[in-house]
Amino acid sequence: MEYKIKFVFVLVIAVSLVMGCSFITDLKEKLKGEDENVEVTGKKEKMNNSAANLEFYNKYIEVSNKLSASVDNVHKHYLQTVPDARKVTKNSFIIIAIAGTYLDFLERDIKEQQRSLDDGGELSKLSADEEMQTTIETDFRELLKAISDYYKTADKVVSYYDSKDYQNDPSKAVPYDEEIINSYKTYENALNRLLDDLKKYKPVREERNPDDYKDPDEKSIVILGNAYDRVLDAAEEYSVEFKKSPDKPNLDELSKLHNNIEKILGEETAKVNSAPFTDRSKYMKYSYEDYFSKTVDNFLKSSNDYMKIMRKGSYKEWEFNNSYDAVVRNYNNIITSYNSAINSMNSFQVY
Repeated sequence: MEYKIKFVFVLVIAVSLVMGCSFITDLKEKLKGEDENVEVTGKKEKMNNSAANLEFYNKYIEVSNKLSASVDNVHKHYLQTVPDARKVTKNSFIIIAIAGTYLDFLERDIKEQQRSLDDGGELSKLSADEEMQTTIETDFRELLKAISDYYKTADKVVSYYDSKDYQNDPSKAVPYDEEIINSYKTYENALNRLLDDLKKYKPVREERNPDDYKDPDEKSIVILGNAYDRVLDAAEEYSVEFKKSPDKPNLDELSKLHNNIEKILGEETAKVNSAPFTDRSKYMKYSYEDYFSKTVDNFLKSSNDYMKIMRKGSYKEWEFNNSYDAVVRNYNNIITSYNSAINSMNSFQVY
């Protein structure tokens, strides 16, 4: 009897130990699995944040370029029409209709971006790292205010000349001139503050190796993404140099940057053409060929036209204005095309 009791007691302990070890093993596996999930989730969140930051950055570059081009069109035509306000008299013949037309466009652009940011538009739906988003959105609101103030001033000044009021009271010409120029400087300061902060928070674009991916669609998308990034970076370098002094550019440097865009576009297009796109992903290749590449080609053409005019040494004002505006407009088109393509690629699912 005593032997049976000892046997049962030993058996219970043995079973308990086995079950305990099994429980501990299961617990360890479960915890290990949770750790792995946390690690994978962390990587995904990091990748998602990086993509969101890049989309945020690119969009604000796009809208700031569009707004600055719109403001510059008004101001440029005002300065051309009223080159020296001190010389305005009752007998001056001033036609400022073009500046008035651009003023209407500026009003539209201001409303569009304000609604985009505050009324459920595209800007309001963007997200980025908290510090980056707070800083850039604050800068952009200040820029919109500065542009709105410039618009009000420009509207008053343009109306003064368009209504021929200057013929009745030319004494307003000089103070109005000072007011619009100071308002433009305030806008410039706000724009430069935004651009400086965008440069500070610019996400690093990491070029991925297509050979790391076996799936043909994944590999093709990586090749396509690298192509978009390299071409856009080259165009951005050109734009920075172009904006330094558009009326007195360093043509040697600008030409070198122009040639670099052509070179990179050719290299990357060759890679895209040889990528193993399937029927599921070919539409993205076609978008690159039919949309993005053409916007870059148009940009390069406008760059050539601009440099050709500047090399002449003497040119008419309208020639410079048209060539300058074309470079700015086509660069903005590259950014718009890039953003659209990247959004399409990010939404593509590989099964």
